[in-house]
Amino acid sequence: MIGSDVYTQAGQWQRLHVANASRDLIVQQAVLRNAMGRDVDLRQPYVDAIVVNAYTGPGTESIRLDDLRIENALPTQSQAMPSRNRLATEDVPLKPAFPIGVVKRFIEYNGESLQWLRSIGFTGIVLSRTPDANLLREANQVGMELIVPQATVLRQDLANLLSPVVAWNLGDPMLEKDLPESIDIAGRLRRLPASMRRQLIAFPVEAVSQFRSVTDALAIDLPPPVRGLSPDEESAWLAETIQGTGHSQQIIVCVAGGPSQSLRDQVDQFAKAAETTSIEDYGWHATWLQTMRALEISPRGIVFRSSRALDSGRAEDGQRANVLRLINRYIELTQAIVSSGSIAQEIHCHDAAYRARYINNGNLGLIIASSNASVGTLPNAGNGKVLKMEIPAPLRGRQIFRFSGMYLERLPIQPSVSGSVVDIVAPDFVELLLVSNDPSATVRFDRLLHQQAGQVGFDRWQLIRESLLRTTQDWDSLLQFGLASQSHPAYAQLRMANEALRESGRVHQSGDIASAYRLLRRADAWDVQATSQLVDTLAFDEGKLISHPALIAPNSAAVHIGMMPRFDRGQWKPDDSISDPFANPKLWDRSGWAHDRRREDLAHLSLNIVDGPTSGRTMLSLTSSSISGQPLPGGYAGTMLRARSPQIRCQLGECFQIDARIRVACKDTPRPHRGGLIYDSFAGSELGLFVRPDGAWRDVRLYRAATTDQPLQVIFELIGEGELQVADFAVSRWRPRADAIPFRPLGPSQAAAPIIAEPLR
Repeated sequence: MIGSDVYTQAGQWQRLHVANASRDLIVQQAVLRNAMGRDVDLRQPYVDAIVVNAYTGPGTESIRLDDLRIENALPTQSQAMPSRNRLATEDVPLKPAFPIGVVKRFIEYNGESLQWLRSIGFTGIVLSRTPDANLLREANQVGMELIVPQATVLRQDLANLLSPVVAWNLGDPMLEKDLPESIDIAGRLRRLPASMRRQLIAFPVEAVSQFRSVTDALAIDLPPPVRGLSPDEESAWLAETIQGTGHSQQIIVCVAGGPSQSLRDQVDQFAKAAETTSIEDYGWHATWLQTMRALEISPRGIVFRSSRALDSGRAEDGQRANVLRLINRYIELTQAIVSSGSIAQEIHCHDAAYRARYINNGNLGLIIASSNASVGTLPNAGNGKVLKMEIPAPLRGRQIFRFSGMYLERLPIQPSVSGSVVDIVAPDFVELLLVSNDPSATVRFDRLLHQQAGQVGFDRWQLIRESLLRTTQDWDSLLQFGLASQSHPAYAQLRMANEALRESGRVHQSGDIASAYRLLRRADAWDVQATSQLVDTLAFDEGKLISHPALIAPNSAAVHIGMMPRFDRGQWKPDDSISDPFANPKLWDRSGWAHDRRREDLAHLSLNIVDGPTSGRTMLSLTSSSISGQPLPGGYAGTMLRARSPQIRCQLGECFQIDARIRVACKDTPRPHRGGLIYDSFAGSELGLFVRPDGAWRDVRLYRAATTDQPLQVIFELIGEGELQVADFAVSRWRPRADAIPFRPLGPSQAAAPIIAEPLR
């Protein structure tokens, strides 16, 4: 029984109708199967009867019915009922999960409201476990798509609620050892009844070419921003990975939607050790830049990694929600061009440090230019320079519009020595240019841009306002502690940024969105420069490669300032439980050092104890070389050999300082995402310190806090082909100085004070 309207207008005609029949039918089918079992045949339901409940209570009532109609239905005689066996085996074309024309936006689900996720621009969610019936019903009601684990098909009670599911996920992450099982599972999923079949997706971190033949779509993770790869290295590694798939797959790119859980845990532990508040601003420009660079490969979808709910109520998660809403609006603007565009063509840039790629899609094209520059550890915009882009000959007859300011600004093509160029004054972190030779398509794009402009401007205004407030407070704290003065250049930048932000709000109210957004760009650039100088002011250990959790995140002054007086009352004391086998080769066998060999089918691997660069000392030497002569892969897939330090006992909350002297080299030209990675068992490889194979000796230092009572272990990992040498190693833990024993002079004691008796209460 499917519910209908209720008559409420006594004495008058009222139209009653059955609405949302398909949605109500899904719920009733689930109820019927729960009551009568799986054998109930619910294929091709039909209308058996129209029921009017005319009971009105005691007494005589006159009820009139008129104009009874059943629309959009076919008589059952014209529809042959196929047999169940034929339905299960026929080759029914699957509805594509990632169709051409859109770039789907998914996020890892952490219990948020689906209606709210839909409102901030997401089209679907990725689940790590089987959904329940309530979540499936909610997804169906709000129109959200689901990527769910393949084990969901085993839940018979959910079989009639799976309409929001667009893809079965074979696994995340997937290793080469998972391939045989994945082939078997994929075969069984493709033999399901037509109503249960979906496209298959996998998240491989290695053996991408092998998973190509198993799935319909592949999801590839970009390296985490804290890895420190340059934009060109990152894009080159991604292009190399995609080339291994043969370009025949639907490619989904995974981007970090905020700080990893390990970074949060480390910063929180340091804040507790310093007895201060934790960081609420982990920066957002890296996520924006990575996503825009991911669009250069024309992906069918973007998956944002998220380790915590966006609607948790914490300031950091609120910032992430605003950032992802802003990014989703940019994707929505450009998805029609990006999703079906050709391979991106490089556009040469001059004067300002930018990289640009052109995506062609018939009458429309898109140029994505992103900043290559950085200020300290943070990305930087044009820094007052004019960006000059060389325009290839095929584009010189087209019109080029800049719309990163949320309005179409036609750019004149100017002659130059090398051909033709366009100038972009005061470039943003990301510059988007529309290339068109179709006036009608340009008008349609302008209409879409106008619809999004107001909300995009508000989202970015809010992000900049919050960041400016935190940066200003942190500089004021430095001023109070005597670590900065009012004459510091950062104060002038903050003053100009705040003035530009206030002016942008006033101009926006007048309706001049273009001018308001131009002021927002200026305020954002000045804020980032002031923040980077803040990190530089707090930097320490000059001459070393440093990995400090609080330095990775912007607006970290609160933690650093809180740490200073506490750590001044203590010292870094070397751990006595670690022997020094580097000074005596005979100690290596019982020192506790170990190593792991990986992918010996691809590379010749060796670990040796050799003479060190300092006389009388030894060092570890990790080497790898390709067996086939082909370059070894990069990233996780290229991890060939690891050396592990002895385990060091520790307690929750202890702070450690890890020192080493290393050298990474390779014989051939260095390839992207190959080199040495140094990390520990608490923070993991996500926060590892990446060292490129430049052949130079480097002193590295890691600051870490114990997040559990488990032992600390340091890992030296060789990625790709080459040699990693470790010459020295030491671990120190912070120890507070013991308080002095109170001193009491010898002498006659003072007379005891009289005791005043109090009345009983």
